[in-house]
Amino acid sequence: MVFYSVFKTIINYKITKMSTTKSITGFIVGAAVGGALGILFAPGKGVKTRRKLADKGNDLANSVKDQINGFAGNMKDKLAFAKSVAEDVEEKSRN
Repeated sequence: MVFYSVFKTIINYKITKMSTTKSITGFIVGAAVGGALGILFAPGKGVKTRRKLADKGNDLANSVKDQINGFAGNMKDKLAFAKSVAEDVEEKSRN
């Protein structure tokens, strides 16, 4: 009976976590689509609207690039630290 209770709790947690993730993803996608449609249907000249879309797209692309570069740099630093620790352990084990 205890095993069943623990198993049920784990399953409920995973289902709740998946539902939350899907809800957040759905909200983000919906907001992006709504924003794009709002810009497309907003009163204004087509040239200006396309320029705004291109600028926003470039800004988003640059932001994603910056985040990826920051993540990669962070991972490089952590890898270098782990390598340094491993080398220290290896040296100490030899002595």
